[in-house]
Amino acid sequence: MSGIQIPLPVHRRITVLSLKGGVGKTTASVLLGSFLASARESRVVVVDANPDRGTLRDRILLQNKQTLHDLSSRAEQIGSYTELRQYVSVNDARLHALVAPAVPTTHGGIDEKRYRAVADLLGRYYDLVLNDCGTGLYRPGMSEVLGMTDQVIVVLEPSLDSVRSAESTFSWLAQNGYQDLANRAIVVITRVDRKAAPSQEIKDLESRIDRSTGGVVRIPYDEHLADGGVIHLERLQEPTRSACRRMALLTVEGLARMR
Repeated sequence: MSGIQIPLPVHRRITVLSLKGGVGKTTASVLLGSFLASARESRVVVVDANPDRGTLRDRILLQNKQTLHDLSSRAEQIGSYTELRQYVSVNDARLHALVAPAVPTTHGGIDEKRYRAVADLLGRYYDLVLNDCGTGLYRPGMSEVLGMTDQVIVVLEPSLDSVRSAESTFSWLAQNGYQDLANRAIVVITRVDRKAAPSQEIKDLESRIDRSTGGVVRIPYDEHLADGGVIHLERLQEPTRSACRRMALLTVEGLARMR
């Protein structure tokens, strides 16, 4: 049995976040969820928990028009997986996705009550839930999201201010009661392209962060990911696939070490 297939005895929640937009957070969420879903005998779902217009709906081929808001308003009436299945889409890696509305509205975000209702429902039918969050740690509902989180994934771009962004994130987590999440956080450095910092500076960034977290993964530039469309694992270049497998492995190993 490979490391990604290590059994996890209970339902676990993973939160993917970043203090800066446009760094590939949703891309990392879909890649992680897809590799976990394709490698494990587990039901895996990714939730668009971005109060603004999230891009999850652009990365998954949608099979219905239902959204997170629709599900949260009817969560108490759903009593089976078959009923829940009508609200999610599934990609070719078996990853399920619950998207936010295409146009942000007053109902687009998630407050604590609505998130709790959806989280409790998903917890009954899915082994792993990934929350693809917005950029603000002070957003409504984030305390509820983090309070139920078992593993944090922090996504950065390969730039010189990424260290400051990462340190700000870890400091905030520690100061607000989430020191354990900060210690075990996995850092994903993505969008490595022509605008990236020089290779040595990226290596220095990785080394600096790796010493105080659960690990660092660098996802290289990939033409298939750069177009911003629906993600298909078979179209990824092998270096990208290798990085994603490591991201999934670190995540499962981190979850398996929990009590």
